[in-house]
Amino acid sequence: MAECKQVMYDILDGLEPTAFKRFKSLLSEGVEDYDPIPKGHVAQADATAVADKMVEVYDYEDAVKVSIAILRMLPRNDLANRLEEALQDD
Repeated sequence: MAECKQVMYDILDGLEPTAFKRFKSLLSEGVEDYDPIPKGHVAQADATAVADKMVEVYDYEDAVKVSIAILRMLPRNDLANRLEEALQDD
């Protein structure tokens, strides 16, 4: 779990500012089967705070699944695949 969490932090940290802003926007809109996180909770948050809020709201595994879904919407399939592999290795 720790390795996958670090990968999630690294991926969110590494997103270009525009992509990270879009990630937070999609998170606030909600992902299929998951409730949205209110925009006010993530609008000014950095990558670590966003990841921590996702774990708080969804639980660890679902936070990773939501991240993967949003990364695919960006589309950043390369990063989604990397996170998916880390989840399988955990």
